[in-house]
Amino acid sequence: MKKASFFRAMFITGVLGVLLAAPIFAQDEEPVLTGPLEIPDLLELPGWFGDDFVSYTPDPQYTGELSNYMTDVSIICVLGTWCSDSKREVPRLLRILQVAGITPEKLQMIGVDREKKSPGGEAAPYHITHVPTFVFLRDGKEIGRIVEEPLATLERDMMGILMVSQNGE
Repeated sequence: MKKASFFRAMFITGVLGVLLAAPIFAQDEEPVLTGPLEIPDLLELPGWFGDDFVSYTPDPQYTGELSNYMTDVSIICVLGTWCSDSKREVPRLLRILQVAGITPEKLQMIGVDREKKSPGGEAAPYHITHVPTFVFLRDGKEIGRIVEEPLATLERDMMGILMVSQNGE
C-alpha cells in the first residue's frame, strides 16, 4: 500500500507541476496578433525587423519597374505573427515596396491565428491555407498570389504576376 500511495503522490505532484508551469511555457510562445494590422503593430514584435528587412537588398532589375505595374494593383498580405515564414517574407515585402517607392496604402495586412482565421473574418474571402499569402488584386479582382515563399525571389515573382496580368495572358 505504501508504494501505491507514493506513486499516486508522485503522479499528482507531476501533474500539478505541469499545470503550474503551463503559464511559463505560454509566455515563450510567439505573439498572435489577428485582424487588420499596420506596420507599427509589427515593429513592436520581437524578431520582426531584423536581417530580413535591414540587410535584404531587392534586385533593382525588378524593383525599378514594380511601381509602373502597381498603379491599379493592391496587395492583401495575410500573415501569422507566430509564423517563421511570415517573419522572413513580410519584412522583405515591405523592403521591396519601400525600395520601389510604392506607398504603404497599396498594402493591407491581416493577421490570422494558427487556424488561418481572423476574428472579423477579414481573411475568409481569400481562402488562406498557408501563411504568409500575398494576394495581388487589380481593380478588386485577384490576379495572382505568392504563398509561403516565392518560387524565385519575391520581387521577381511579383513582377511575373504583375506583367502577365497586365498583358492579359
